[in-house]
Amino acid sequence: MTDLSKAEVLKALAAAEFAAAFALPLDTMVTLDFGRMNLSEPSEARDELQRFVKTANAWLYDRGLPTASIAVVERSMGGNMHAHLAMHVPGMRRDEGRLLGIRHRSHFRAWASEYTDRRLGKHVPRAVNIRGSLCPSILRHWISVSYLLKSHDRDAVLVGARNRPDRETLWLSDILAFDYVNPGAVGPERRLFISSNLGPARRAIGTPPAAEFLLDRQPHLANLALSLTDACTAPDAPSGLPRPRPFRAAVEDGVFDVRRLYGSQFASFVTGLGRPAKAPDIRESFPKLSLLERLDLLGV
Repeated sequence: MTDLSKAEVLKALAAAEFAAAFALPLDTMVTLDFGRMNLSEPSEARDELQRFVKTANAWLYDRGLPTASIAVVERSMGGNMHAHLAMHVPGMRRDEGRLLGIRHRSHFRAWASEYTDRRLGKHVPRAVNIRGSLCPSILRHWISVSYLLKSHDRDAVLVGARNRPDRETLWLSDILAFDYVNPGAVGPERRLFISSNLGPARRAIGTPPAAEFLLDRQPHLANLALSLTDACTAPDAPSGLPRPRPFRAAVEDGVFDVRRLYGSQFASFVTGLGRPAKAPDIRESFPKLSLLERLDLLGV
């Protein structure tokens, strides 16, 4: 059993907030069933996950699309190795009931469904499963990311009781929406994978790579177009150009109130509470979702 550590969970939450801030929702959920590919060893599962991510990124790159993803490797109760991959695939937009834009998600689904044909030379049913809607959803983004973090260290403390006004310990599990699930025997190696586009180096720069793709979705950033390229972060960039600021996620600043951590839509969806108030006694922890609610949210 290899639970995600506190450091790993906080890294994933920081990466997810970075993606959300730049309109790169990780709301396309890919599940790779390695058992159906006759892969049973953790090392084989990790290698196959990285191979899939590499080819998926190439598919996106060839179409001039940004790449961003977070993934975990797990073993089911039945013993099957599998991985969940929350990734960004640009979606369509809805305008007065009409869907506008290129159907990248439909095309990606078709490409992914033939992954085993290309990889193994034969079609393996249900080896690659994809869930998500045609339009981007920040709600599904946080549902997907939270689901990835369900197998975490339940003994991890975020804030000790003596450092809190209410004298109650704030546990890592208090800020995660899903009940703990045993990840199974997946070996001592790491099982959390975060794309470098969402990592600390990119957050220090202040934008993901190829952020110019976001301008048509965030018109208010148009006047900062030049600042959204790697060239403008170089020391010799023209002094007149605006520069992006380093990005700091809420968890990096010690913000653990779930309505500020995830945004009001997801927090209200899970807790049934409204937007954050200014009062100091804002509720910080989530009630856990039941199994039926988890399955319903994921469309299982």
